[in-house]
Amino acid sequence: MSDNSISYTKDLTFEKVWASILETQNSIQETQNSIQRLQTKYDAILEREAEERQKLVEEQRKIAEEQRKIVEEQRKAAEEQRKMVESHRKAAEDQRKIFEEQQKMFEEQYQKEAEERRKERQKETEERQKEAEERQKERQKEAEERQKEAEERRKERQKEAEERQKEAEERRKEAEKLREDMQKDTEKLQKATEKLRKETEKKQKIVEKRLDKIDRIVEKANRIVTNLGKKVGDLGNRFGELIEHLIAPNTLEMFKKLGYHFDTVEPYGMVFSMDGSSVAQVDILLENNNTIVAVEVKAKPKTYDITRHIARMNTLRRFYDQSPDKRHKELIGAVAGGIFLDKVKKFTIESGFFVITQSGDTVKIEVPEGFEPRKF
Repeated sequence: MSDNSISYTKDLTFEKVWASILETQNSIQETQNSIQRLQTKYDAILEREAEERQKLVEEQRKIAEEQRKIVEEQRKAAEEQRKMVESHRKAAEDQRKIFEEQQKMFEEQYQKEAEERRKERQKETEERQKEAEERQKERQKEAEERQKEAEERRKERQKEAEERQKEAEERRKEAEKLREDMQKDTEKLQKATEKLRKETEKKQKIVEKRLDKIDRIVEKANRIVTNLGKKVGDLGNRFGELIEHLIAPNTLEMFKKLGYHFDTVEPYGMVFSMDGSSVAQVDILLENNNTIVAVEVKAKPKTYDITRHIARMNTLRRFYDQSPDKRHKELIGAVAGGIFLDKVKKFTIESGFFVITQSGDTVKIEVPEGFEPRKF
């Protein structure tokens, strides 16, 4: 077997194994994220149920207060009725006294006149008694109407409270059902995770066997690997020269056409913290008094390169927020690539990054209509 064939076999094996491991890790991460989202949703439902129960207790307290007021009104009506009875009793006592006086004073001479006066007073007393009875009936009627209205209000509020309680019970049942569904989903996810773990172990064993086979080939491939390392080093140097000589010098002019005027451009810029530790490495860093642009350069950008650049931008934002002289500056990003697949370019633009592509012997910034860069 030739040296080139050995190298190709090794690269192909590593790529397949590495892709399988990455796919397994992504599946486990997605499973954990699903469990976390379900738990968050369940906690929110429990919190809403507690608030509804608190509202129901408050409504029941208000109903009890209304019932107490109704009892108080009934007590007042009974007191008024007692006073009217007392008034009738006093009127009867007055009548009795008048009659005795008439009998003593005019028993012989003025019996007829006394009788007339007694009749008149009796009539007046009857009229007063009649008026008192009418007032009593009117007050009794008013009290009954108030009591009836209060009873209707109590029934309405009781009905509303029962409806709210019914709704709360339905929501509780829904929450319980959701909890059961979550538990079932969790069990399914756990089974899937266990299955993935077993598959990972199986694949790991396969990897170990293949690595053992590769180790037996390594001695024969040392010279080829050494040559490849030298070639890769030369390629890295050339890529660095591409950044330094092709992209970096043109970025100032390209962004100037978009209305950005930068004072400095740093290829392979490293951002350091106050204690001297590195925060992030940026391929090209542009800066002026108001704006900072971090440019990531890749020969052929992939989707995960864009995702990593988003994480890098968030790290830079947190670092700059702690810096008194940079916390006020806007932070935006860009991605430069020699070869851009359409789906990767679309994802880059949707992520809010400027797209820098090759155009002949130079580079250009593609700015779609209506595009606004994301400010981190």
